Amino acid sequence: MQRNRAKRRLREAVQKVPLKQGTDYVIVASAAVVHTPFDRLTRWLIEAIASEETEA
Repeated sequence: MQRNRAKRRLREAVQKVPLKQGTDYVIVASAAVVHTPFDRLTRWLIEAIASEETEA
């Protein structure tokens, strides 16, 4: 049940994050995804993607 909830939350959060078309993203969830407030989860995704794009 926790795994499904984490997947649902990540799917929803990813829809709110601007992603480059034609780019593949791999998102690995930790147990924290289930308990983290949604706005913070979305912010983490935005920051992770932004930092990855600047390193590339």
